[in-house]
Amino acid sequence: MSSVEGSAASSRSVAISRKVNRLLDVTVNDQFWQILQYVSDQCPEATVTSGAVVPTTGTSSSASSQQSRSATNKPIKAALEDRVLALHQTYLERFSTLNNAYQHVSSVIHRMSETSAAMEAAVAERRAESEELVSSVGILRAELDEIHQKEAQIKRFMEQYSLTQDETSLLRTGDINTTFLDTLNKVRTIHSSCRDLLASNHQQAAVEIMESMYLLQVTAVERLVKHLLNTVSEVMAHDLPDVTDVLIGSLRAIEDRPAQWSKVMFEVSRVRKTAVLRRFYDLLTKGSARTGRPLETVSGDVVRFFGDLFAWLHQCIAEESDLLDTLYGW
Repeated sequence: MSSVEGSAASSRSVAISRKVNRLLDVTVNDQFWQILQYVSDQCPEATVTSGAVVPTTGTSSSASSQQSRSATNKPIKAALEDRVLALHQTYLERFSTLNNAYQHVSSVIHRMSETSAAMEAAVAERRAESEELVSSVGILRAELDEIHQKEAQIKRFMEQYSLTQDETSLLRTGDINTTFLDTLNKVRTIHSSCRDLLASNHQQAAVEIMESMYLLQVTAVERLVKHLLNTVSEVMAHDLPDVTDVLIGSLRAIEDRPAQWSKVMFEVSRVRKTAVLRRFYDLLTKGSARTGRPLETVSGDVVRFFGDLFAWLHQCIAEESDLLDTLYGW
């Protein structure tokens, strides 16, 4: 770069020298000297500063003209050389500033290029990692979908073949109501459904579920039978028993168990027999709502006695028939 600058400066110096020589070769006529004399008279410091010698007007010899030209050319040439030197110095100063700015920009561009290359390498590396991550995410998503499917299958299996903690507690220690009966029916349904599992590849699970459901069912039925015996003893002792839906549902729940069913039916018949006999004794000694007086008071009138007795028997048989239809007519 210094050689280029030197050649450029040399070319400019040659061009300036040529211009100066052309100026020096100009022949100054008498009219110019008259003007210069006038300027010298009006402003002496101008000619003194420039160092020019102003000739007098009139006819001048060639020797004096040549001498005055040489005297005038020297300060002009010196001034031009100083001007050229000042221009070169100014050019060098400005070029130095420009060169420094260029060097700074060049260094910045170089750093940017290095940073860009590093970023490209990092982006390529991250792209490879991202592709690997995307592939891993796809595999994990497929595994997650499979897990969700298995979870849904397990949930359906648990809903179909198991009881909740609340349902288990209800069968073992809870009150006997419609919820208890529904849960007991669910246990029986699960126990029956396990037979289908035995024909599949889940024999071990089916056996375990059937065993647990059977134990729960036995416990629930025992509690239900005790409840029925107590309820029957209390409800069936009335003249007109109040048969509830829970009582009917409880009887249906033990229908498939002959031993428990016979035990409850025996208790029902015993309590109803006692209740009917009590009503008959009341009819003989106290009377009924229809007769209004004891039946013994008309024992002398055979027709009336047996008429009232048969009427009471007819009413009693109809009431007991309705009770039996309510209990066993499902």
